[in-house]
Amino acid sequence: MIVISLLAKIFVSLFVISILIFIHELGHFLFAKWNKVAVLEFAVGFGKVVWQKQVGITRYSLRLIPLGGFVRMAGDDYSKLFESDDDNEKEPKEKLTVEPIGDPDLEQEIDKEFWFFNKSVLARSSIVFAGPLFNFILAWVVTFGVYAIYGASVPSERPVIGEMIPDYPAAEAGLQPGDKILQVGDTAISRWEDLVEVIKGYGPKPVPLKVERTAEGSKSEFLDLTIIPKAESKEMQIINGEDVTDTPTRYLVGIQASYDKESIPLPKAFTNSFRHIYFTSALTVKSMWHLIVGNISPKHIGGPITIMKEAVHSAERGFERLMMFVVFISISLGVLNLFPIPVLDGGHLFLFLLEAIRGK
Repeated sequence: MIVISLLAKIFVSLFVISILIFIHELGHFLFAKWNKVAVLEFAVGFGKVVWQKQVGITRYSLRLIPLGGFVRMAGDDYSKLFESDDDNEKEPKEKLTVEPIGDPDLEQEIDKEFWFFNKSVLARSSIVFAGPLFNFILAWVVTFGVYAIYGASVPSERPVIGEMIPDYPAAEAGLQPGDKILQVGDTAISRWEDLVEVIKGYGPKPVPLKVERTAEGSKSEFLDLTIIPKAESKEMQIINGEDVTDTPTRYLVGIQASYDKESIPLPKAFTNSFRHIYFTSALTVKSMWHLIVGNISPKHIGGPITIMKEAVHSAERGFERLMMFVVFISISLGVLNLFPIPVLDGGHLFLFLLEAIRGK
C-alpha cells in the first residue's frame, strides 16, 4: 500500500507539471501554425523519446524527463538563413533541409517562406508570447471553474486555524490546521480578530494557548501550548509592502485564518477570476524583482522537486486545493517566462523589440 501511495503521489505531481508544460508549448505551436510556420516537432519532456507519432511534417512526442518541452520550428536558428556550401557565400538558401525523422532515408524540404526567422517581427513575437499567454489563460479558466463550482473563499470569523506559515513557531510547537483556539492566557477567544489582537499584545513574549483539536471520528482533545512569537522576516515585510526596518515591528506565531465557502453567481465568478490572476501576477512580479535585486534570499526558490512536493501536498487537501496550486504555478511560469532573460521567452521578445527599433 505504501508503494501504491508513493506511485500515486509521483503520478499526480508529474501529471500537474506535464499539463503546465503542454499548455505552454501548445500556445507556441498553435500560433506557429496560425502564422504559417512549419513545425517539425511538438515535444513534452526532454531526453529519450518514449512515444511519437508523425503527422505530416510534424512529429508529436513524449520524452523521458517530463520537466520541460519544446516546439521545434523550421528556420528557428538565425544562422541557418546563411548556410551554404561556400563559406564565403552570404545569400540565404531557398530550402532548409530537415534532419530525417523516423525513416533515415526521408528528407523533408521546407520552403523558406515557412521558416520562423523569415516571418515578420510581429508574427515571431506573437509565437513566442503565446506560451506565457496560454499559461495565463489556463490559470483563468481553472480559477473560473473553481469559483463556479466551489464558490468564493471568505475569511471565517471563527478562531480556527486554516493554514500554517512554514518556519514559524506555531508549526514547530505542534499546532495544526483545524485547531480551534479557545483561550490566550486568561482571555477567552470567540473571534479570529480577537485572537490576532491579543497575540499582537504579547510582542516577543511567550504566548500561552488553550487549544481544542478534533480528529475525524474521535472525541475532542484539549491542549495547553506555549508559543514564542517570531519577528516578521524582511522578506515578509517586502512582500506585504511594508517599510523594511532592522528593528522588528511585528511578531508572528505563523497561523492564518480558515475560510468559509460562499456561492457566487457566474458573472461574479468571471470577474473574480480576473482579479485573482491580476493580484497573483502582481505579487509574483514583485517577489521576482526583489529576488533579482537581492532583497529576498535565493533559498526561497523552489525547483521541480519542490513543485512536485507541493503538488502532492495540495492534492492531499482536496481537488480544489490542487487546482488552485495549478493556477499559482501556471501564473508563475507565465510571469517568469516574460522576464527579459536569455533563453526565456522574454529574452527573445526583448531581442525582437530591439530588431523592430533598429529596423534590421
